[in-house]
Amino acid sequence: MRIPTFLLSESNVPEEELRAAEILCWYLDTFSTPLLGLKLFASHHRCSKHFKDDAFLRYIHRCCNVFSTKTVIKMLVMHRKFYTPCTILNPELRLHLNELKESDCISYFRFGHSDIKKIITHLLLPDVLITPIHADRVLIVEAICLILRRLSYPCRWFDLQNQFGRHVSALSRIFYHTMDLILQRVKQQVLFYSLTMDDVQSFVAAFAARGVPEVIRLFSVIDVKKHQTCRPGEHQRSVYSGHKRIHCLKYQTLELPNGLILHCSVGDDGRRGDGYILRRSGLIPFLQNDPLLRDFQVLGDSAYPNCDVMVSIYKGRRLPPAAVAFNSVMCPIRTCVEWGYEKIVRYWAFLDFKKQMKIQKSLIIPMWHLAIFLTNCVTCARGGNQISKYFNIAPPSLEEYISNVVNN
Repeated sequence: MRIPTFLLSESNVPEEELRAAEILCWYLDTFSTPLLGLKLFASHHRCSKHFKDDAFLRYIHRCCNVFSTKTVIKMLVMHRKFYTPCTILNPELRLHLNELKESDCISYFRFGHSDIKKIITHLLLPDVLITPIHADRVLIVEAICLILRRLSYPCRWFDLQNQFGRHVSALSRIFYHTMDLILQRVKQQVLFYSLTMDDVQSFVAAFAARGVPEVIRLFSVIDVKKHQTCRPGEHQRSVYSGHKRIHCLKYQTLELPNGLILHCSVGDDGRRGDGYILRRSGLIPFLQNDPLLRDFQVLGDSAYPNCDVMVSIYKGRRLPPAAVAFNSVMCPIRTCVEWGYEKIVRYWAFLDFKKQMKIQKSLIIPMWHLAIFLTNCVTCARGGNQISKYFNIAPPSLEEYISNVVNN
């Protein structure tokens, strides 16, 4: 096997790549196994994306068994395998949160200055974030503002680089890394966070004040949200909802009378029915086995079953007078869950822009779970919403809510 001579010719390469090539050459000569040296170089030094691929490392290892180390290094340099894209950072365009007015801060990020600082403090986030592969360094304030700005309204990364002073690729990496860091803290509690007996009793009293019979002991309302997405290129029928005739993902939620979303399922295909999502979530066994909630009930529409922890409205036209009276009281209560869906897409309008909701290219489900958490934070920061005013029960403070989510 011979190497073409034109691959061995000298060329002008950046000093950074030459320095990386010298370091790799030292690793290959120092360790007896070239593959070990390659893996140590990839894990301890800032290098290109090629060295993060195990298949590429094995290919280099095979080349080292045939050619000399210097020949292999020269081939890598000539093919620019050490090239690491430079992310532009313009200090003049970087975000300075304290220079924004309070009204502008709320318009851009849905939160005021003090609320953003409370979120950062109570989530126990580090002061500086470093992305894992490309090592982009960013202050946590800037990273949180990027999350809020991206979700608040449909926009391109190109539009945001003029506000944050970073390259579009760096903005994308920072966004997804910060989202993953936040969800590590709150994901389990977004699926279902803990309540106290006083909380549940106050919810039952709020529903009873709106005409719900005391014997039902209702504390929450359940429904399924259809999150419309872009038509996927493959397997599109799996996410197609024949009922609404749209491509979507479905999330099961529980809405509390204080305006907070108690529970959100992991997300299912749009072709699935509400009954399938309920069974897959395991919500009924969870409520039946919970020592606090097994004595209370959840209200759903006619697609949900009637059991010891769940009650549904009657279905049909020719109903007895008792069923009609029951529906007349329960139907207005059940529709309040739609108000919760409305505020999610109103606060975080990016999720309502279906052209960007590409299942095979974007992390749609994690973004939706993050939006659930941020929506609850907005409700707490503003002292309530339409649902809490309807039932006349206030949500907890922002500090109490985040502390409850993080510590439980």
